[in-house]
Amino acid sequence: MQRSQYAYVAGKLGVLLSVDAEDPEPFFFPCDMLNIQNPMFLMLMSDSPQLREFLVRNIDNIANDTEAFVNRYDLNRHMIYNTLLMVEGKQLDRLKQRSEKVLAHPAPNKWLQKRLYDYRFFLAFAEQDAEAMKVALEPLFDKKTARMAAKETLSYFDFYLQPQIVTYAKIASMHGFDLGIDHEIAPRDLIVYDPLPADEYQDIFDFMKQYDLSYPYEYLQDWIDYYTFKTDKLVFGNAKRE
Repeated sequence: MQRSQYAYVAGKLGVLLSVDAEDPEPFFFPCDMLNIQNPMFLMLMSDSPQLREFLVRNIDNIANDTEAFVNRYDLNRHMIYNTLLMVEGKQLDRLKQRSEKVLAHPAPNKWLQKRLYDYRFFLAFAEQDAEAMKVALEPLFDKKTARMAAKETLSYFDFYLQPQIVTYAKIASMHGFDLGIDHEIAPRDLIVYDPLPADEYQDIFDFMKQYDLSYPYEYLQDWIDYYTFKTDKLVFGNAKRE
């Protein structure tokens, strides 16, 4: 099984994981999650057009477009939404305005200060300036800075990968920008956007097959209700409990 397929399975399971919650509801990126953490990271690493389209199509269902950013949790929401705007790649003026506002903030707290590298990249992406994107990521190749930015982001990966560089360079690659990065903490083969043939992205469990990522977002609640035994039949798909 290829790495992209593993990432696809993990990414889609991330969408379906809310079924385990005490009060299950459709998938949403939580405010205690960084934009470069899972499941976002694995969704992007999969190179899956289906997962990418799911993120773009449902941007306002799965993320909060708050303009606030001083509070740590507001900043997380703000960064997640900016990341999805980059994945979408269309609302560049909006992305630019949001990023400039953060960078112009006169008194960044410790948490915001730690994320200014991210916002410099957001701004460079909004301006579609590949050289500025490279410059924005350059400080993250410094060992101390890379560790600080990566700390408590990706379990099992953040001790040898720099997640901001990999994630942002991947998104740039999605939109045709080759930033020329190939480094031990950001290998080129992870960065280049290279989707597998459609039939190689496989749902390896039956319950995954019952939710197609192209279905309306509202169907997720129906899927959850079926797998938490609140209904005996799925609105979409063919599942019916005996």
